[in-house]
Amino acid sequence: MAEPLELLRIEVIRNGNVTALEIGDGAILVGTGSHCDVRLLPQEGAPEHLRVDFVGGRVSARVLAPTPACALDDRAFAGGAVPTGSQLRIGDVVLRCKTVVGSARRGKDSGGKGGLPPAVRVTALLLLAVGFYVVLSEPLPHDPLMSPPHAPPLFPNGEVACPAVGEGDATFEARRSVREAELRGERAPFHAQDGMGAVALYDTATACFAQVGAETEANEAARQAARLRAFFVDEFRVRRVRLERLLYRAKYVQAQREIAILQGFLYQRTDPYTEWLAAVQRELTMRFARAEKAK
Repeated sequence: MAEPLELLRIEVIRNGNVTALEIGDGAILVGTGSHCDVRLLPQEGAPEHLRVDFVGGRVSARVLAPTPACALDDRAFAGGAVPTGSQLRIGDVVLRCKTVVGSARRGKDSGGKGGLPPAVRVTALLLLAVGFYVVLSEPLPHDPLMSPPHAPPLFPNGEVACPAVGEGDATFEARRSVREAELRGERAPFHAQDGMGAVALYDTATACFAQVGAETEANEAARQAARLRAFFVDEFRVRRVRLERLLYRAKYVQAQREIAILQGFLYQRTDPYTEWLAAVQRELTMRFARAEKAK
């Protein structure tokens, strides 16, 4: 008989309705983002509002966004230990945290009998029979998935200088940069490298317009650069969190796609984070190869 497993049960209470999820050791994100485990409505919080950790039977939480404020048992809360049975509140949404003994599950609590649906049980047995599930779900060596290195800044700091010297050349360079930035900006939602290039081009245009005293054009180029920069900084952050959640849930096929997107953000850069991405990609590739052999 398997030993009882201590789990964290989080009951989400909103307008009198209660849903619940349970996790073993790990973490959940609460926010409006599509990658979050507990989804808030857009008006209820930030894309990532709260992180709840459950390690070794202890519960802790960290507030990731300042508004709306978070409270622990009706006291202002920014982060720290969460006693079992306590309630975390974000606006009108309440999260009741308590430890239970059972089998982990995520998603809405059906209130019915435990166990998996028959179709899921059959599928799991088939996967186990061929060894595919075992190979893909085993933890990676030394558990590097749960401790990625700090990600580098997406954009370099410091002012950008206009590469042209004379007034005519600077004006030409500014207008050329804007035209190319507009073309790349159209492809930006589908190709991170184009978006990153568009930001750099708008920065160059800003510097060149400012150099020749074209203040209106410089301000517009700066505005476009700031708009794209904010979009990609947020997208980069969301993609990183999404990758960590996919790895934590052993959804390795989707994780490989996220790795490819993140590598596009950091194209031709070398640092601990890009090296970690490459190492995880190699490990997953080898794991899929082992799974194929085990069929």
